[in-house]
Amino acid sequence: MTASMTHAPAPAGHVPRASGLATTQVRGSTLLLVGRVLAMALGLVTQLLLVRVLTKDDFGAFSWGLSIVTVVQAFVPLGLDRIDSKHLALADERGDDRRLVGVLLTETLVITITGTIVFAGTLLLQSRLYPGIAPSPVAANLLVLLVLLAPLGALDTMVLNAFAVFAKSRSVFFRRYVLEPSLRLTAVALVLLGGGSLYDLTLGYILAAGVGMAIYGVMLVRLLRRLGVLSNLRGRLILPLKELLTDGFPLLTSTLVYAAINALPALYLGAVGTATDVANLRAVAPIATVALAASTAFAVLYLPTVTRMWERGDHQGVRISYWRTALWVALASFPALLMSTAYAGPTTVTLLGERYASSAPLLAICGVGYFFQSASGFSAQILTVAGRRRYLFWTNVLTMAIGVATSMILIPKYGALGAAWVTAITLIVNNLLRQLGLRGLPVRVFDVRVLAPYLLMIILVLDLAGLQSIAPVGFIMALLISGVATLVLLLFTVPWLDVPGTFPELMRLPLVGGLLRTAAHRGHSRRRRPSPYHAGYAPIPPPDDKGAGPVMNTASGYPSEFIGSDPRVDDPKFLTPTGAPVTMLMDAVPEELRREAAALPPGGWMVAQMRRTAGSPNAMHAVAQQAGLMDVTVYWEAPNRERRTMLVPLDSPGALRAALRRNEGSLRGRLSSRIALIMTRVGLITLVTRDLIVVGKRRAR
Repeated sequence: MTASMTHAPAPAGHVPRASGLATTQVRGSTLLLVGRVLAMALGLVTQLLLVRVLTKDDFGAFSWGLSIVTVVQAFVPLGLDRIDSKHLALADERGDDRRLVGVLLTETLVITITGTIVFAGTLLLQSRLYPGIAPSPVAANLLVLLVLLAPLGALDTMVLNAFAVFAKSRSVFFRRYVLEPSLRLTAVALVLLGGGSLYDLTLGYILAAGVGMAIYGVMLVRLLRRLGVLSNLRGRLILPLKELLTDGFPLLTSTLVYAAINALPALYLGAVGTATDVANLRAVAPIATVALAASTAFAVLYLPTVTRMWERGDHQGVRISYWRTALWVALASFPALLMSTAYAGPTTVTLLGERYASSAPLLAICGVGYFFQSASGFSAQILTVAGRRRYLFWTNVLTMAIGVATSMILIPKYGALGAAWVTAITLIVNNLLRQLGLRGLPVRVFDVRVLAPYLLMIILVLDLAGLQSIAPVGFIMALLISGVATLVLLLFTVPWLDVPGTFPELMRLPLVGGLLRTAAHRGHSRRRRPSPYHAGYAPIPPPDDKGAGPVMNTASGYPSEFIGSDPRVDDPKFLTPTGAPVTMLMDAVPEELRREAAALPPGGWMVAQMRRTAGSPNAMHAVAQQAGLMDVTVYWEAPNRERRTMLVPLDSPGALRAALRRNEGSLRGRLSSRIALIMTRVGLITLVTRDLIVVGKRRAR
């Protein structure tokens, strides 16, 4: 099933303003993960300041108001915050700037209207909040002010998603994970140091959010102007309110599911159990949810990236990106899994104290559930892009029903342990149901070709848990062991992760680069038929490897090969997918490339051997993109067209470096290699890579 919306085709020659490449998404998401860790640290400092300075009653009233704001903020956008990046990416892919701006304006109006209604309702019901709902009169009064944070936070999320659509991960990193927590910490510190009241603290929070939103809004306008969105507007804006609400409103059930998973077990436990039971369960919740940090960071860029792939008809890219991203998230979450399962005992005692030692089993059970949610992939995003909203809606309804049923069965009998099982079961069932919804889509329910890394994760957890039961270790040693186990998992998973292609900087490090190259080579060499998940992972060959170099087909995403004496080196056509329509150009000039690219059929490929005087690799890449080609890759025919033995993708620094070092077996070879490397680093790559092949694809309609 696909989305039923119809739009005008993209204007001729339109080039999307973001690549939609999985490597860009993974690199940006990794930066956001680092930012999330930084924000968590700044948030912890803010929390400690509040706890130490405020009285228990004041802190309780303030934290209660913030918890209400968190829930309200999830409902203020009416689900539009979950699908806005999809519609923005689609509008950009189709060159519809009127719709792109209209999506932003529509969501802004919805948030403003619903936020105003929420504020007015809270103000009118203030006198009825206590007693009955608010824990104190102060909390009821604070909520009237704090509720203003809900629409500000929703607008902040909208602008963040807009930056994510254009792959501006650095802007997201700065605004969300540096500026926002820094402003909040500054406001708290100034109020507390100045002897301000609790109401001054509340106003400081609101002011920090408002200033941050204003800065981010200016950044968004500048971005749209720089990309040419605002200058290209012609005619009336398109406000797709009905489409956005139809697409986003059913996803509000996902918010209810999240609330049910996190709040329902504790609420039901409080009704049938004791306060001590609730404390034991809620104390480990923040530790268990650390496993979601990577998933949350990667989700920001994943939806717009997969939307662009889907719109381009790159179904193989969607499948590869899905499981590759899932493995990256699982790898980043693996240390949290180990610390919350195999080393649940020392983790609980060290972080919470001896009085919470009995909560270790609860941490282990919840940790498994949250890791399963994080590592099983972004199935909800795929279902959203594919238009399977109804399936996602009923999956969420069924999950909530299962959560209620298991709570009524397990919690009265097993107390806090039963509540932990309810949390884990609800998380696992929800993700399994969403995975089943992937049937019939490019992403399979499960791809056996990525089974090995997941099996290794299970083996490592079970082995370390057994070792811990025999020879217990403390918290610090557990951290060290978890780090080593994660490194082992990384080296094993390198062939699936495209570490050399995604983070070429790592390949320059002497020890780390060698380990990664070795791991990638073993993963490639033990497969007769390379898996598509190993595309772009070919190792850098040693200098004595008969002069052979890697071909990393980053344009099509198809498996990499080593070619030296391979006869296919004489036919550059193999750089394109088998069966695809291909136009070959020989000794082409930029004007000819533009003309023939415009005549390509939808989904057709262009392979152009450029004339030596055509220009630099960067210039040829720009010409191809301006001609309307996507997934453009420029190859160097090394050492030259007449004596070609390698096709080297120039967007891979490792491949270029390996090609330049192919003759280092002699003193003359080493000298010429060093000169060539220096020339490429100072921008004279044109003098080294004279014979070029440009490969690109026409948009599939």
